Amino acid sequence: MNLNRISNMVINIVMRKMINFGVNKGMSAVSKRNRRADTPDAAQDRPMTAQEAKIANDAKEAAKRARKAARVAGRF
Repeated sequence: MNLNRISNMVINIVMRKMINFGVNKGMSAVSKRNRRADTPDAAQDRPMTAQEAKIANDAKEAAKRARKAARVAGRF
């Protein structure tokens, strides 16, 4: 192996980890009710209702399934 190939492998690994980290953070931000930018600040201070908690939990589960599907698709 030459130095160019090794450096490309290291760069690809680092980029993959950074992109996955960003995607995971973005999905977490989307699925959390109190991080939405479209709600007023006063509404963010109140606790979640049962319905809002269920929606947030469903979004987290959907994100997990999407990540698993992406991993499986990447293997093919």
